[in-house]
Amino acid sequence: MNDIKQQTETFVQTIYDSLQQDQMRFNTSYQEIVEHFKTQIDNETYFYEDKMNTLMKALSSKIQALSAAEQSRDHGLKAMQFTLHQDQKRFNFSYNQIVENFKDNSNKTLQELVLKLQKVPGYDVLAKKRETVAFTAYRKSSQTLSNGQKVIFDQIWTNVGNGYEPSTGVFSAPHAGVYHFTAVVMSTNNNALYLTLYHNTVRTSSSFINGDGHKTGTFDVVFNLQKGDKVYISGGELHNL
Repeated sequence: MNDIKQQTETFVQTIYDSLQQDQMRFNTSYQEIVEHFKTQIDNETYFYEDKMNTLMKALSSKIQALSAAEQSRDHGLKAMQFTLHQDQKRFNFSYNQIVENFKDNSNKTLQELVLKLQKVPGYDVLAKKRETVAFTAYRKSSQTLSNGQKVIFDQIWTNVGNGYEPSTGVFSAPHAGVYHFTAVVMSTNNNALYLTLYHNTVRTSSSFINGDGHKTGTFDVVFNLQKGDKVYISGGELHNL
């Protein structure tokens, strides 16, 4: 009986020792798995953190580059606006000077023409029979012209005889006679300008202006007109004056 009891206790102890060893091996394996998983998580965390830092640095560099480009664009726009403003001021100054010179020259030309006519034999008799016709007109602003479009000198200094119509740019002879026409035109900055002077539908003379800056062209013609004949200037192509 004692032998059986002793064998039983020995068997139980053996089973217990075996279970203890299995538990120890399980604990060891579990710890190894946990440590391995922890190491893997740490490595992946470091990897993705490094990736994120790299992306953030790249994004920051791009934002700085965009900001610099935006500042450069703003500076460029301001410089362009300043240049355009200066060009406009120079254009206005040049245009006003040309208009004033044209006014003075036109008045002087009319005075000289009247003096010459007064010296012609029979002028007094002719003057009594004929009404004086004379006009001076100009533009205050530029005009964009397409092919065949008339130049409109919409401002008038003088219009004796009412031969010139400022809304159409056309002069209609009030009566037959010899008429002297002069005109000065100026192109906008760095643009070409091609104009033609017409007597009714006949092209009589042309002016082509090309080159840097503001350029001027002139017309100076004498016509023997019949009553109702038309004289006007029109554009040859799409240009600005």
